Amino acid sequence: MNLNSIKGNNINLRKAKLSDLESIFNNVWKDKGLLKYTVWRTSGNLEEARDRLLRNIEYQQENPYIYFVTPSNSDEVIGFGGIVELKEGVFSEAGLCIAKDYQNKGNGLELLKILLNLAFIVLNGKEFIYSFYKENIASKALCMHFPFVYKETKEVPNIEDRNLGHLEVYTLSKEDYLNSL
Repeated sequence: MNLNSIKGNNINLRKAKLSDLESIFNNVWKDKGLLKYTVWRTSGNLEEARDRLLRNIEYQQENPYIYFVTPSNSDEVIGFGGIVELKEGVFSEAGLCIAKDYQNKGNGLELLKILLNLAFIVLNGKEFIYSFYKENIASKALCMHFPFVYKETKEVPNIEDRNLGHLEVYTLSKEDYLNSL
């Protein structure tokens, strides 16, 4: 199975490319509202965004399950998402982000479903860890679509505003996931 791109119903996941510069910058990286609950900063201009894109391309080459998100009918980048393997069989989301104009349309839910299927079905994972800032109601709503179990709350810094935030950590077993389908 080719894991460089994954087709969903309404969105696709694929590796970043240089031609993504304008859409990732305009849709995601310059939007301070999207960064409220992240540990990364905005890109102030296209030059900064180009450097960031080059780093993303390299990062995605080294981390096989990190993707840009596009609508299924377009190549425009509307977000990103991915998973990392923390230890054998234990996967964690590595960030999920959908551009503001594409939110509240099921794209975030579909992205999380694709990543859960990747971790549990394709990669035969045993556990999935999902975390989000406590105040991030949209991420919590995504989490509640699945039988995740609350694990803990951690204090973590938010790079954009340098304040401490509270990260809620949830876990999902493969068995519970499969039973929920």
